[in-house]
Parts: sequence; structure tokens; C-alpha cells
Amino acid sequence: MKKVMILFGMFYSINVFSQIGINIKKPQAPLHVDVKGDTNGLANTIDDVVIDANGNFGIGTIIPTNRLEVHGNSVVTSDDLVNGNLDAKTISAQGGIRIGKDNVTNVQSSLEIYGNGFGTGLRLENEPQINDTNLRYVPVMTQKSNYGVLAWENLPMVTTTIEGMVNKAIIKENWTDVTPTITLDEPGYWIIFISFTVHTGYVGPSNENRSNIFLQLVNATTGIEITRGASPTESMGLRVGSPQFMHVLKVDNPITVKARAKCNFNINIEDGQWGDPKFYAIKIN
Repeated sequence: MKKVMILFGMFYSINVFSQIGINIKKPQAPLHVDVKGDTNGLANTIDDVVIDANGNFGIGTIIPTNRLEVHGNSVVTSDDLVNGNLDAKTISAQGGIRIGKDNVTNVQSSLEIYGNGFGTGLRLENEPQINDTNLRYVPVMTQKSNYGVLAWENLPMVTTTIEGMVNKAIIKENWTDVTPTITLDEPGYWIIFISFTVHTGYVGPSNENRSNIFLQLVNATTGIEITRGASPTESMGLRVGSPQFMHVLKVDNPITVKARAKCNFNINIEDGQWGDPKFYAIKIN
């Protein structure tokens, strides 16, 4: 009896041309494992494992369309080298991510990107940068929740320039208007700049004393001071000075402004002999 069994084992094999199911009565693939035994058609397949007739391996799905298809979370505890394309909605890494090199070990930074030719490396796109021609969006590192985030931001740019003028006035001890008014009617940040030269024709002892010419930017409607600056000048001799200031003004609603000046002696605003007077309002975003 033992000899017959040995001969049977040596000369006969069994070929199965059907489906193998584990814990399932009606397997739906050549190899179908239903861990919970609750699969019903396409329902309750999250715990199933299959190998279909095309050799596709499915985990959590019984109709895989890729060589390996996982429905659910997966964790890889060792290095995983992808030689083809990787398409993912979200990639999360507890360590670093390296792009552009085959070796994924010993990544020093959170993100390493290597490029070896024109057009390789980092590319950042979004719709506002492409479609909105009125804004200048550039990629900048912003600070959000104490982490550096690379994002598109609309950086300040010159969009409007208002050129005013400087009056050829005599500056006295009381505030004197040295510019006409200009109206800033666009919300945003404006740079206000004023510069001119003052002098008297008096020739005598110089550098004996020093004084200041005070400049003031005011709301022309209310008369309220917005900012103030000062420039030194001689109080005796050929009095020459170049008072100027620059101020960044945040405008929420239209505002009309002007500049005023005063000094403890009479002094004239020069009209070009020592530099052209300038008064500008430049919108920077």
C-alpha cells in the first residue's frame, strides 16, 4: 500500500483551472481572500485581497486596474524606490523627501530637489499668476503657523504715480504750505516723497549757528499732522539746506495731503539752482 501511494505522488499532478477563494464562497478573481467573510458583490471589499486574471494585485479592492492598487492607508518602513511616475493627492513624510536622485537614503533636509538641466528643479504655478495681468505674483517664503511656506504672494509694485509740485515760497517761523494738495484715491500703501533746496542770498559769517527746517505732511482736509521731519541748515551766513523726507502712508479711504514747512528765520525755496524740487506720491501695491 505504501508503494502505491509513492508512485501516485510521483507520476500524477493536479491542475486547477478555477478560482481560489479563502473565506469566500464565490471568489471573484483567480485568488480572492475575504478576511471578514462579508463581501457582497462590490460591497464590503475594504478587507479583501485579490490577484486578478491580468496579474494585478488589489488590496481593499477586488477590481484593481494597476499592478498594485491599495485602497486605504499604507506604510512603508524601509526605502521605497519609484522608477516611474508618482501621482499623489497628498504626500506626507516624517523624514525628508528627495527629488531628482535615485538614492533616497540619508536625506539631510526636509525637502531636497535636484535638477541636472534646463527646465528641471522646482516649478511653482497657480491660476492668479497666469491669468491676472494686473497683479505681480511671485513665489516668496511666507510665515504661517511658525513654519516657512513657499507660496504665491502679490508683492508691492508701482501701480500709480502722482507727481505734485513744490511752491517757490518763503519759509517763515509759522507753518507755510510748500506744496499744493494731491489726492490719494486708491486704497493701499503709498510712498510720499518731498525734496527741495533752500537758501538766502545773505553773505556773511557762516557756520556760527545751526538750526532746523521742519517739514510736515498733513491731511489737507482736517489739518492733522501725518508725519514730520527736520533738516539742519545754517542760521547765519549763506544759508543753504536740502530738507527732504519719505513716508509710507496706508490709505483706506481717499485722502488729500500737502506738505508744510517752518524755520526760525526767513528762507527761500530754490527753484533749481541746487537741484530740482520733487514731490511724489507712489502707490506700491
